[in-house]
Amino acid sequence: MTESILLHKVHANGADYLVHVAKDEDAAICAPETVAQWCHRRTGIGASGFVQLTPTTAPEHTAEQVHWQLQAYRLDGSPQPVNGDELRAAARILIDEGHVELAPAETLPILTVNGIHDVQPNGSGGFQLDLGRWRLIQNEPTVLVPGLEIPRPGLEIELAGSRVIVIALAHADELAAVHIDTAPTIEPEPVDLPTIAYVVPDEPLVRDSVGWLRMRAWQPVSGGTDAGGTAAAATALAVRYWAGSDAGNRAPNHWRVTTDGGPLQVRMFPTEEGEHLGLAGRAERVFDTRVTLPQGEPR
Repeated sequence: MTESILLHKVHANGADYLVHVAKDEDAAICAPETVAQWCHRRTGIGASGFVQLTPTTAPEHTAEQVHWQLQAYRLDGSPQPVNGDELRAAARILIDEGHVELAPAETLPILTVNGIHDVQPNGSGGFQLDLGRWRLIQNEPTVLVPGLEIPRPGLEIELAGSRVIVIALAHADELAAVHIDTAPTIEPEPVDLPTIAYVVPDEPLVRDSVGWLRMRAWQPVSGGTDAGGTAAAATALAVRYWAGSDAGNRAPNHWRVTTDGGPLQVRMFPTEEGEHLGLAGRAERVFDTRVTLPQGEPR
């Protein structure tokens, strides 16, 4: 007997995801080759990645009532750390499909391989979420990519289980010239390829206590992306770090990062365990479809 499952297509600031909500905690994850087939742009449905949601119970080390866990996959079927884009896509489907009902100002905790992330609807039809703590990597990488004449120094940041190298460019023409679909050359060569984010500050940089940036990003496997929530958060951190203090005025903790897929909002805020990063952006349901599982696919 052939089995089919329901997939939801969601757009999140230019990134698009196939989201599947499993019936129970024991549901098996689809095989990597099946995910890759569904995500293929020409022979499948087409997506930047795949999001699997399964019911779960709250971990013992937290008081939060966590009912859902999320596993994210790249378009080739390989697992990846959770980006803010996948979290927004997941929240959109959990709420729209009635799996979750939130009271006003209530947050939705979602368990990932990087811990628990709190997601909350915002007034613009999207979601704001907590990406967690971040860490500055103490190295000095350089990046060369077609469109830039010489290697550029970068700042490497670890955030939500991902590493992002942020490259500051001089002006918007340089940003437009970067061959975003080409894999960059990184020195020293990393063991695992990080995301590369190219950023240009707006003029003026700060308006009404908010920093304004423009960003384009390259991700391993996916290549150039119109979105990149974690990359956007890392660019805001990097520019704040570079800006430092000017005449005693601290760089802002609220940022608007414009990507090819639209604007994302980033904020830095203190917690008991250290500074966290917040991210806000859109998540729009596009369509639903049923797909037949390949014969022998475990469920």
